[in-house]
Amino acid sequence: MKKKLFLLIFLIFFVFISNVSADTEGVQCSSHIQYNGWLNYVKNGELCGITGQSKRLEAYIIKKDVDNVSGNILYRSYVQDSGWQDYVSNGNVSGTEGKGKRIEMIQIKLTDELSQKYDIYYRVHVQYFGWLDWAKNDEVTGTLNYNYRIEALQVKLVKKNSIQDNLNRKIFCEKPISIEYRSHVQSYGWLSTVSNGKLSGTTGESKRLEAFIIDNNSSLKGNISYRSYVEGFGWQDYVTVGNVSGTEGRSKKVEMIQIKLTEELSQKYDIYYRVHVQTFGWLDWAKNDQATGTFGYRKGIEAIQIKMVKKGENAPGSNNNYYKENKVSVNYQSYYNNKWQNTVSDGAVSGTVGESTAIRGYKITCNNNLLNDWILYRSYISGKWTDYVTSNNISGGTNNNVIEAIQIKLSDEAIKYFDIYYRVHVQTFGWLDWTKNDEITGTLGYGKQIEALEIKILKKNDDSLITGNNNLIENTNYLTYRTHMQNYGWLNKVYDSTISGKVNENLRMEAIEVALNNLTDDGGIRYSSHVQYNGWMNWVYDGNVSGTVGEGKRMEAIKIELTGEIANLYDIYYRSYVEDFGWLDWAKNGEMSGSSSIGKKMEGIQIKLIEKGEDAPGSVDVPYVDSIFKTINGKKYYYEKGVKVTGFKVIKGVKYFFNSEGVLIGSNVKRIIDVSLYQGNINWNSVKNDGVDGAIIRLGYGTSYENESCYFDSKFETNYNSTKELNLLSGIYLYSYAVDEVSARIEANFVVEKLKKYNVSKSVSIYYDLEGNDWTDSLNASKYDKIISTFSNIVEKEGYKVKIYTYKYWAENKLSSSARGKLDWIAQYADYCTYNGTYKGWQYTSSGRVNGINGDVDISVWF
Repeated sequence: MKKKLFLLIFLIFFVFISNVSADTEGVQCSSHIQYNGWLNYVKNGELCGITGQSKRLEAYIIKKDVDNVSGNILYRSYVQDSGWQDYVSNGNVSGTEGKGKRIEMIQIKLTDELSQKYDIYYRVHVQYFGWLDWAKNDEVTGTLNYNYRIEALQVKLVKKNSIQDNLNRKIFCEKPISIEYRSHVQSYGWLSTVSNGKLSGTTGESKRLEAFIIDNNSSLKGNISYRSYVEGFGWQDYVTVGNVSGTEGRSKKVEMIQIKLTEELSQKYDIYYRVHVQTFGWLDWAKNDQATGTFGYRKGIEAIQIKMVKKGENAPGSNNNYYKENKVSVNYQSYYNNKWQNTVSDGAVSGTVGESTAIRGYKITCNNNLLNDWILYRSYISGKWTDYVTSNNISGGTNNNVIEAIQIKLSDEAIKYFDIYYRVHVQTFGWLDWTKNDEITGTLGYGKQIEALEIKILKKNDDSLITGNNNLIENTNYLTYRTHMQNYGWLNKVYDSTISGKVNENLRMEAIEVALNNLTDDGGIRYSSHVQYNGWMNWVYDGNVSGTVGEGKRMEAIKIELTGEIANLYDIYYRSYVEDFGWLDWAKNGEMSGSSSIGKKMEGIQIKLIEKGEDAPGSVDVPYVDSIFKTINGKKYYYEKGVKVTGFKVIKGVKYFFNSEGVLIGSNVKRIIDVSLYQGNINWNSVKNDGVDGAIIRLGYGTSYENESCYFDSKFETNYNSTKELNLLSGIYLYSYAVDEVSARIEANFVVEKLKKYNVSKSVSIYYDLEGNDWTDSLNASKYDKIISTFSNIVEKEGYKVKIYTYKYWAENKLSSSARGKLDWIAQYADYCTYNGTYKGWQYTSSGRVNGINGDVDISVWF
């Protein structure tokens, strides 16, 4: 049987060879051979090229040699380093000349009537392999991935179906692609090269993979490209075979990788790869540029495996779980309607739309430790940018300031991984376009409030969110002004509500120009400056200079007002930055802004147009100062319009106390009153509005007798409820008549009973009022120690803190050093308190006057 099969195959091959060599018409072929150049044309089936001399075929030409048959012969070559060329037809060159490039594969085919009547056969002589079998009609012949040259070919045109082909022809030889790679590992450096799916790196040693290199032996057109996501750097650029991806010598872990094929290589193969990750172990196989590893966990890759697989063949293993991401979510919260609203996340609306409600402040947080301190943001308020704050801090405020624009950015490290997107809804203009990464969004120069915002964080290069150009609306030609500054001269013009000057550089403003531009309403603007030595200067109009230039004189104050019809439509607000005072409050419509009589220079200014009836841009309480602190003979005074201030005074948000001589006694103090039934019916709202910070109210007075009750103050309940409601309650006191431990116990039990009855907070201080009277004058320090101890133990057992009130003489002559340790509140009606012990409150008068109280009241300064 085997002999018969062999005979049959031999006969088929004999007939094939006979047919190929018997036909004398069909094609002509010429070849371009290394060193020899172009050879003469040969005819159907004859040798085209040279064998036995190890010379490469570099190009060839085929011509049709058949008459009266339509159609063409098309042919193309696979050329070293270039891959497949395009098909050419009868008489054109395929391959290259003068480039020293070998041809590795060819294809030849027929078209039209020619293809219907003929088959075209061709075979090649290949380096090391010799002659391959005959291919036909566009079949590929030659070698792939061997880098072997074709040295000669034969081409034959035969009648259609005149040859019975051998089914086991060897017309093409392909060498399997071998992919090689090695990795750079913590402590070890570069490891040895491995190939085709083997492990490179380490497992079970907690060693980070820091870099890797890939190589391969493919001669297909295309390349292997790969890149790494490196700790602290993010995604690197792609590199190709033989190049390093990752880092060396920086101790940085690779957290993700991507590998892809290009051109013809990608058409014939898939590339698979998987990674072993710190904590997670082996992930599944990824392929063809899929990212594998982890994102947001800061976990390093420890080992890799890479494998090339022919298109359509099975993956080396599961490819479902090749990537783990710790999703980053941005959370944010707005302050409006006088309270903090609920937190929202990831692009949701925070604020209101259509309700004309301004966001006064906002704060941003992140759910992922990766970004905890990496988000920074700031606000544009009243013409000035605030400082950047970090995650979970407030930008803006909770007052009436209007946020007009915002900026949000990521730190230098975070921006390598993410982009932060945001947009705002603005009064009048509505939603502006999305913007990102520290670009300004909102309005400048319009005074329009932000009413809502949306924020999103996306991974780097995620383009799912479209940004636009309409993220910032600037008013550049409505109100403009510029200032002339010491050392600088004229500064550039700025627009509505923007700061002009050099704040915090201790330089004087010397002159100013202000103008209204492009207004359709009739009218203009005028302004006058108060200048050192000159005083108030004459009014100037519409862009002219006010102040002095070249005289070295400081501007100290300014007045600005509108003229004509526009004055009926707008208010003009302005505020000055004054030496030692900083920003003063807003003045408007011709009011004075700045200072005089105190020798202080203006250093900056803001000017703002606001439609009639709208709110001021901020506080208007102190737009102008003629007041200053002065130190004389070691004592500090505060002058207003040349007069010393006495009593309590709030200066730049801080409350001070000056005695009757005007000497500063304390700063950052509180004005505290103490009251009883003797003050009658009190209007507590008026009391609070008069600058009183707190009140200590009498519970009653005690007893000296064992069988006598204490007296309950008839106004206590009313005073307690009112002060508690207004947050004025600073303490409760009992006037003591105790002469021994028995009467002290009665007083203590009385106090505890009332405190419980009225549910008084344990944070409220209880003052034991110890003074001289007919019963207590004979007491000495030893007896007072027992009285104080008895009273304190009972009251403090209930969780309250007992403190002592008395006057200077009593403290120094009746109380022991131990008892004085509980003294918190001292009375001495004088210009100074001369008590040498420690205390918090000094009751300096019993004849004070406060709105809401008819008659005298005790007033204390609390330090």
